[in-house]
Amino acid sequence: MTRHMTNRWAGWAMLAALTAALGLAGHSAWGQEAKGPLRKAAANKAQKMRRLPPFLAKVVTDEQREKIHEIQEQYEPKIKELEEQLAALRKERDEKISAVLSAEQKKQIEEAKAAAKDAKAKLKPEKPSPKKAEATPE
Repeated sequence: MTRHMTNRWAGWAMLAALTAALGLAGHSAWGQEAKGPLRKAAANKAQKMRRLPPFLAKVVTDEQREKIHEIQEQYEPKIKELEEQLAALRKERDEKISAVLSAEQKKQIEEAKAAAKDAKAKLKPEKPSPKKAEATPE
């Protein structure tokens, strides 16, 4: 292989690795909100707050259950604060990564994301559209 081709393949390999890393690094990559299971988890967070960790519900007493709930309530604000810090760090990281990329690379990444989204959409079974109620004259 010529040096030009080697550099070209190295560039593509780096772009692929970066795209994969951004895709796997978190749901907040480049300002995107959580989707799918992550969004559902966030929506159910309040409900889960009063739930026991797995396998405890069947073995703890009512008194232990209340103590566990108190512990959960004590740690929830700390965990929330750390999650917010983590989201801010991810955003900062993504902005710095984006600043390193050229406009062409950013375009290629967006195209790759769009292609992946299209491929994912093709794999999902289509949901039947709601039947429109037919208006009947009175």
